[in-house]
Amino acid sequence: MKIWTDALSLDGQEETSEYQALGPGAFLLDIETTGFSAKFCSIYLIGCAVRRDRQLLLTQFFAETPAQEPAILAAFADYLSDKNSIVTFNGQAFDLPFLESRARRSGVNLPLRQLISIDLYRTARKYRAILHLPSYKQESVEKALHIERKDKYSGGQLIDVYQDYCQNRASESESLLALHNHDDVFNMYPLLGLLSYEKLREAKVSLTDIQSNDREMILSARLNLTLPAMARVQSESVYMILEKNQLHASIPLRRTRMRYELDHPADYYYLPEEDMVIPKVLASSIDSSRLKKATRQNCCVKKEGLFFPIDNFVMKPEGLPVFREHPQSRQTYLEFPETKSEEFIQRHLESILHSIESYK
Repeated sequence: MKIWTDALSLDGQEETSEYQALGPGAFLLDIETTGFSAKFCSIYLIGCAVRRDRQLLLTQFFAETPAQEPAILAAFADYLSDKNSIVTFNGQAFDLPFLESRARRSGVNLPLRQLISIDLYRTARKYRAILHLPSYKQESVEKALHIERKDKYSGGQLIDVYQDYCQNRASESESLLALHNHDDVFNMYPLLGLLSYEKLREAKVSLTDIQSNDREMILSARLNLTLPAMARVQSESVYMILEKNQLHASIPLRRTRMRYELDHPADYYYLPEEDMVIPKVLASSIDSSRLKKATRQNCCVKKEGLFFPIDNFVMKPEGLPVFREHPQSRQTYLEFPETKSEEFIQRHLESILHSIESYK
């Protein structure tokens, strides 16, 4: 068994509150295996890193042969003695179950289930659409966040390199194996910036500019958080770019006639000549020949105005009517305030951000 150590300086690296996830007792983890099956394959490298002041301290436990797997698992168990949380990339589905399975076979106690677990892969999956990730692989997410790596191999490609190392002990092979795990672990630290996208669900915005005509509303605003990479939200209702702490959005507008449905049609009469409904309590002075039963189709208020679409999963403001163009229309609209109320528009932008996970 070999144990390698390294340190990475964090001086000059921009950080936000998300990096506090790697506080005292927390560590980054990535393992290298000879295959995907914990029943038939073994672990040959366990890489871990903790933060100490302005440095990341890396420790790698390397099995020079598969027979040394119990030794690196035992060394890793000792490493866990003062840890309370763990950060991985796809660790909840792969690394942690694989470690537990191999540890049981070796009679090593790994208290992994007692640790708080943060899996950055699961965060990346939530925001794949707005980050326009080509895949969920760690390397793809790193590219989206402008994180560089020296390693050019995949874990699968290195299985043959490890098997060759077990036969020949070539220093070049050893370096390739160490470098891949080295980059996987160290690069997870800037990937903590993914957690900032989770905060969009509670984000606040400050409107800085609004321009509008009868076709669209162009908005600019500041976010109360900073994102590590540009995100784009796109639907029939909005096109939005989020970059660092800035938001820019285009929302289509339509000047037309819309309708909003009233609840409880049984409480209303429909007047065909006027194409309108009135509450029954106000109909006593109207000739009964002019009154018809209100139905779901006609129990509505129609209005001419300027409207903008909203996605159905976005929270609607309380107390404001939601309009449709036709009774069967799935697309819903809000009326655009002619006074260009900043507070109203800010709340709408926040509602979009709070529904960010629903954009696909």
